[in-house]
Amino acid sequence: MRVMKENENNDKQISAIREKIENLLSLEEEKKPFSEKELLRYLKKLLNLLESGLIRVVDKIDNQYMVNEWVKKAILLFFKYGKIRKWKEDGIIYLDKFQYRGSDGNFRFLPGSILREGAFVGKGTVVMPPSFINVGAYIDEKSMVDSLALIGSCAQIGKNCHISAGTIIGGVLEPAVARPVIIEDNVFVGGNCGIYEGVIIKKGAVIGTGTIINGSTPIIDITNNKVYFKEVPENAIIVPGARQKKSENDTYFIQVPLIIKYRDQLKDPSKVDLNDILHDF
Repeated sequence: MRVMKENENNDKQISAIREKIENLLSLEEEKKPFSEKELLRYLKKLLNLLESGLIRVVDKIDNQYMVNEWVKKAILLFFKYGKIRKWKEDGIIYLDKFQYRGSDGNFRFLPGSILREGAFVGKGTVVMPPSFINVGAYIDEKSMVDSLALIGSCAQIGKNCHISAGTIIGGVLEPAVARPVIIEDNVFVGGNCGIYEGVIIKKGAVIGTGTIINGSTPIIDITNNKVYFKEVPENAIIVPGARQKKSENDTYFIQVPLIIKYRDQLKDPSKVDLNDILHDF
């Protein structure tokens, strides 16, 4: 009963903030005067809701990912109307419109990493330095963000994921309708990978070291001669590959990711050793 009451109160609070921000958005678009002070007050409330995980940039409804455009527009408004803040640490001067924060006590956050205001990190997650997590990002419980990883603005990462060192999970703010990169639960992304342009990595997938995937990258499944775009299927095991292209004068090889197996084909799907898999390949 108590949980239901809290949920009702949260829903009412979110609805009130959304209504106010959308009203202010319409005034801004119509070039009508409005109170910047009032706008910033509501935008701060929105950032707090994002940090608490009560709202997200993307919701999954009927198995489809839906972008909450009003949330992204509100973040963009903060870039426009937020006030530059200056602070100094160890003799270095910093300037930004967003504040930076540490752990709320529920996740491990080590010195040297940067967590921007308006990003959510779930219970039991570990953030290793020097990683950067941008505004609007959502990282669920018991995940690992390893050293030198970048989680872009509004990117969504599920439970029990491992984002290895040097990997970039691309973010997107504009246009507001654009879907960010979405990494579902139990995904392993190897080191020095790049996932961009709203690509969805479905649950259980394994992305081998050095794999680059963007919105126009063909993802070739060599096990059944299928080609995917913007979506890696569940439990797929991917490594960097190449596809031959011929011109009038020469032959070239274009990098493409290859699906070489699926986890349910392994003896122990809970353990993935790419060395063993590539020996069999």
